[in-house]
Amino acid sequence: MERWLESFTEEQFVEIHRLMINEWWCHSRSLADVRAVIAGSDLSVAALDEEGRVNAFARVLTDGIFKAVLFDVIVRPDSRDTGLGKRLVDHVLLHPAVAHVAAVELYCPDRISGFYTSMGFDVSESRLHRRVRS
Repeated sequence: MERWLESFTEEQFVEIHRLMINEWWCHSRSLADVRAVIAGSDLSVAALDEEGRVNAFARVLTDGIFKAVLFDVIVRPDSRDTGLGKRLVDHVLLHPAVAHVAAVELYCPDRISGFYTSMGFDVSESRLHRRVRS
């Protein structure tokens, strides 16, 4: 069973960075970026495997009342299809920082939306509107 962490050693920041650079949406983040996004998040959670290595990560931004947004849900490739992703999301949703928030939202591509709908997330009519700094 996993051990859950909310604060990280330098080695664990490096491991989280390794997870991120292998994912399409965050592959260009530097180690400094990873430190900054974790510092700027209301909750960051990592799961450690039996050897103490980071094998999953997620973070949340929230107002603590109405909205929380779940970001960067990542499971190390060799730990996928084991139920770890569901345990990670469940752990985050039950955390005191998130458990009483009215709505938890996330963004994901259609190809993995079934993973989230199986946990009660609803695909609504809302659309993501993005403004990117040029």
